[in-house]
Amino acid sequence: MLRQLATICLSLGAGLALAAPALADTTLTYTDQANKPTLRYYIAAGQVRLEDKGDDNIMLYQADTDTLIIIDTDEREYTVLDPAARQQLKKKMSAAMAEMKAKLADMPPEAQQMMQGLMGGLMNAAKPSIQKTGKQQTVGGYDCRIVNIMMGAKVSSELCIASADEVKIPEADYQAMQNMGAGLQQMAEAILQGFGADFSVLGELGGVAVSIRDDDGRALLTSVSDSAIPAATFEVPAGYTRKSLDDEFSN
Repeated sequence: MLRQLATICLSLGAGLALAAPALADTTLTYTDQANKPTLRYYIAAGQVRLEDKGDDNIMLYQADTDTLIIIDTDEREYTVLDPAARQQLKKKMSAAMAEMKAKLADMPPEAQQMMQGLMGGLMNAAKPSIQKTGKQQTVGGYDCRIVNIMMGAKVSSELCIASADEVKIPEADYQAMQNMGAGLQQMAEAILQGFGADFSVLGELGGVAVSIRDDDGRALLTSVSDSAIPAATFEVPAGYTRKSLDDEFSN
């Protein structure tokens, strides 16, 4: 999730010096050390499809309804997270956190100490910080700046960020990325709200990550295509079953 947030939420808060919105499709492809696709974003007409080859989930975003759809390709199921559902998720997680804190108060001191240590680690993960290194690089032909996403004192991800102009993403597609990033950020903060979740710092970076280094290795932006994207790319595959919000977040 953090890699997805790190790559797509970068666009939040960034300004663009572009002309009138361009109507074009955009596909961003990131490859790993073996030059195999690892992350891919399809963007067209206010819709986004996000694929991570290391994950069984595909994420769709529909700008007209501000809706996220999580597709589980392994279980052939999907969950719809429109604004009302995200608000419901926030309430559900708040109640779960209150219940957990009540149980913690009844635990022996040793167990409380252990749980508080675990919760402290989650609080670090729920509040990333940004370390601007001041370093500049050229990666894949893109001029970019090195920024670290910190989890406590640890570097979680090293990003090289180029401007949207540099990557040549049309304004309309870039706006769709902004909107999806806001939805993902809202969802992540709802899930981790009891730990003081705040991913807003990711929105201060601006631009597009053209290089990502994290525990999964390195991913490079190696292709930006404006070829037409079939409409079916942004649809839930036939035969998939819709899951309720309770089913999706019950475990």
